[in-house]
Order: sequence, then structure tokens, then C-alpha cells
Amino acid sequence: MKKWTLAMAGFVAFPAVLLAGCAATPYQPASASAAANGYSDTMVSENTYKVSFKGNDMTSRATVDNYLTYRAAQLAKQKGYTGFMLVKDNTSANDTIDVMPTAGVGLYPEFSPYYNFYGPFGSYYWNPWDGMGWDNSVDVMSSTNYDAHATIRLTNATGGKNYFNASDVMARLGSSIKMPK
Repeated sequence: MKKWTLAMAGFVAFPAVLLAGCAATPYQPASASAAANGYSDTMVSENTYKVSFKGNDMTSRATVDNYLTYRAAQLAKQKGYTGFMLVKDNTSANDTIDVMPTAGVGLYPEFSPYYNFYGPFGSYYWNPWDGMGWDNSVDVMSSTNYDAHATIRLTNATGGKNYFNASDVMARLGSSIKMPK
């Protein structure tokens, strides 16, 4: 009976593990993710940092940009500053396209009985599955993930077109930030 219980637990847990991989990247340090998705920051000088956020293919561009901005505000507060100036920023889209042959039908899904042969008038093609609704088509899957980078300068001065108040940013974006479970 114990083996049955363990087998059932594995059977029930497996779909949950698969679905966990289908979620958008939460707000987390990149080191907390096996895929290195999340935020990271590097100190350039005393009050200048390079901040980045990388999302998976389920994370929208807006979310990636918001998480980057939230991390910049969080960093300013952690370092004792009231805000930050955006010096430089960039968000890039990374597109991936996978082309896979469709699976066959029946007991031998990899077997396809079509032939090319050559005769006196050139090559000939024969496929017994033509007209039966089966074909040798491919599945094309595409995905896009976004990677945002910014150079920020932490400051206690207020004002300017590229100035962001850290408390305001955290208050506005706080409800949209999804922490890891």
C-alpha cells in the first residue's frame, strides 16, 4: 500500500511541477533562478549602478520594465537615497524559433513510408499517405523573452526629467510585483 501512495503522490505532483515552469518570472534575484531569470545589479561607482532584469518567455515587456524600475527604487532605498536618476536604459527582445517535425501516426511514429526514386525521366516521389490527411509537416514554435538594462545614479537631489522618487515608484508598482512562492 505504501508504494501505491508514493506512486500516486508522484503522479499528482508531476503536473504541478510542469505547470510551475509555465509561469512568468517572479521578482527575484537572478541567482535564485536556474535559468538566471530575475534582477541583478552591479556597482559602477559609489552611487552609480548597472541594474538589469531578465524575464522568461511568459514575462511581458511591461513587466520586465516595471521590475527593473522597482529594483532601481529598492536599491536607492537600501543605500539610503531618496531617488535615482536614469542615465541610460535599454530593453531587448530575444526571439527563439523552434522547428520540429510533427510526430507520425500509429505504432511507429518515426516511420514514414515515402520514397524518392530515379527513373529514365528523372526523379519520382511516392507517398502512400498522400490523400489520407497525413503529411510530413512541421510544428513551428516561437517565443520571446525580454531583457532590460539600465545605468542609474542614486541621488538625494530631487527634480529633473530623468529623476524618480524611490518611495513613489515603490508605492505605484508595489501591487503589481509578484514575489516568488
